[in-house]
Amino acid sequence: AYEMRISDWSSDVCSSDLFPSHDRNCVISYKALFPAVMAVSAGIDLLAKFACGDSEKVGPRYKCYIEQYIDKNYSEVLFQLRNSLLHSFGLYSESNSKGHKKKVFRFLLNETGDRLVEQIDDERFCINIRLLWEKFEASIEVFHRDILESDELQQKFSKMFPKYGSIQIY
Repeated sequence: AYEMRISDWSSDVCSSDLFPSHDRNCVISYKALFPAVMAVSAGIDLLAKFACGDSEKVGPRYKCYIEQYIDKNYSEVLFQLRNSLLHSFGLYSESNSKGHKKKVFRFLLNETGDRLVEQIDDERFCINIRLLWEKFEASIEVFHRDILESDELQQKFSKMFPKYGSIQIY
């Protein structure tokens, strides 16, 4: 089995051209963290499918998993980060909630500090990728324990596993 870590995805990046100087504290100048965040987001999405027993309603299941296993306060922000990377391959997203004013999300990535999400202003959020990774790893253990203790979760997991739980490499 091959295990990927954040350190597996690194390359030189110069942030001085990407963000104004006041944002440099929130950007890693020597690593490209997109692949790591995309992998964590995909992992959360997969576990959310197992937890909900549903592969149709992405937003509600993703946010539910985040709230239950990662962070109760930033499920919408982390869902929008997922959307920004998986749909536009960037660090920009817009919420599309019916009946609500469109909200813009702009993301900065870092791997230092002790806060998972730091809101800089109305649109900009700094995400600590190292903490996100650590919280994701911890969520796997808690989710596993919950599956072992809950018949309902076992049924949902069993429903989704045949579709999403096996990868065969030839």
